[in-house]
Amino acid sequence: MLIAHLSDSHIGSDGTGMNGAVDTLSQLEKVVQEINNLPVMPDVALFTGDLTENGCYEGYKQLRGALEKLSMPCYLTTGNHDSPEAMKKAFNYKSESPYLQYAIELYPLRLIALDTYVPNQIGGRLCSERLEWLQEKLSEQPEKPTIIFMHHPPFLSGIPSFDKHLLEGAEELGEIVEKNPQIKRILCGHLHRSICVDWHGTIVNSAPSIAAQIVPDFSKDSNFAITSESASYLLHLWQNDTLISHVCSIPCVSSNS
Repeated sequence: MLIAHLSDSHIGSDGTGMNGAVDTLSQLEKVVQEINNLPVMPDVALFTGDLTENGCYEGYKQLRGALEKLSMPCYLTTGNHDSPEAMKKAFNYKSESPYLQYAIELYPLRLIALDTYVPNQIGGRLCSERLEWLQEKLSEQPEKPTIIFMHHPPFLSGIPSFDKHLLEGAEELGEIVEKNPQIKRILCGHLHRSICVDWHGTIVNSAPSIAAQIVPDFSKDSNFAITSESASYLLHLWQNDTLISHVCSIPCVSSNS
């Protein structure tokens, strides 16, 4: 099984994001084209949040138009820059729950989406209701290899400008992970960097950004700054009961190009 992992496209109403410095819609379209031209087609794509820059409906319409060109199904989670209501409207999502959480049962790996969104907050939250739902889902198939995907990372990155906005409920999630060895990986976004961490008996991967990568500044007074690194996504290959992850880069597209 092959999974394409996309994150943090930050598409604005005019197709640009990251304060208008990046033509994020064009970059997403290039990523879609690159994925569709891979020698082996992914079975599924997972998109771990910050789909838009400011949660505007027009941004989601543009995002949907780009993602509909993918040759495989694509499943989404919300990030702190998103609007769940505008997202549900644009993608015709129907949900009885206030949270966008669901399990996908179609593949050799079970895929579980967690919603870490908190209104008007940079950091995320996994409240008791969301975690109870997760535990219930995990108990249904304790033997099936499982991936959890969500926006906010549950670990500290070492970059102070990110780490001051924590994921509430991360330790409670860690306790659940320790009791469920079928969780082979947790996939997230938010950090605009490809980071891999050994965490509570599993591995957590944060995806690089489709919009722009962030400087890995570990100084205590670090600020957000964009690097010259290419826009990127991840490929996760499930083979011989092991998940193998690769970083794939594309050229950046300036909003002035």
